[in-house]
Amino acid sequence: VRGGEATPVVKGMTLAEGDIVETGLNGFATLVLPDASQVSLPSSSRIRLARLRQVPMSDSIDRRFTLEQGKSEAKVTPMTNPASRFLITTPVAVAAVRGTQFRVTYTPEDLKAVTTVTEGKVAVGRVNGFEEVLVRANYGAIATSTGVSRAFELLPAPGVDTPERLQNEKAVTFRLKPVDGADKYLVEIATDAGFVDRVGSQEITDLVAVFEGVPNGHYFVRAYAVDSLGLVGRPAQYAFERVFAGP
Repeated sequence: VRGGEATPVVKGMTLAEGDIVETGLNGFATLVLPDASQVSLPSSSRIRLARLRQVPMSDSIDRRFTLEQGKSEAKVTPMTNPASRFLITTPVAVAAVRGTQFRVTYTPEDLKAVTTVTEGKVAVGRVNGFEEVLVRANYGAIATSTGVSRAFELLPAPGVDTPERLQNEKAVTFRLKPVDGADKYLVEIATDAGFVDRVGSQEITDLVAVFEGVPNGHYFVRAYAVDSLGLVGRPAQYAFERVFAGP
């Protein structure tokens, strides 16, 4: 969305400060910045490119994104200039990167922002700046209109039964092994190991994820356990082959 007008996303298009990217049901998008940093959006998410600027006086880069709905996942190239910034904000919290990989989820109806970190560390603070929690790798924190929680340890990665097996049935199916403390599970598939080109994502409350209509090819699967607070745990990732000859 640029200047109030919606335009279909095309792979390779250039985005600018002020643009809004929105994904629909079963839609996925990955934004790649000049330093190879990435911001990925799963389905039903909306993010605004609030600021994309180079600051001449300090020769630093200021990158700020506003997550208005849904989820975002950032993989940030370490910043050599300490004055550079990479922020993902929501109406209740700011996640400031220290060169890392992390995930932010915002639900407007609950006024809740959930930040989980898988690499490096992220400072999570209130929008008003009065409090801040440093979240390290394999931990997460929750921000609401009343404050920021302490950092909680993430759940371990769930096991996947025979993850590398050939997927030659009509549907691509993964069976997970239970994780103590899990409220639900997140399973994603992509055509690349970095999960830039995602082709499916599901949240399940049981232990079976089923993906219909997946074309033949080489894919990767990632599975997470999600606790009752909404913190997405550590990932388990595998490669698999999809070969379906038809009915």
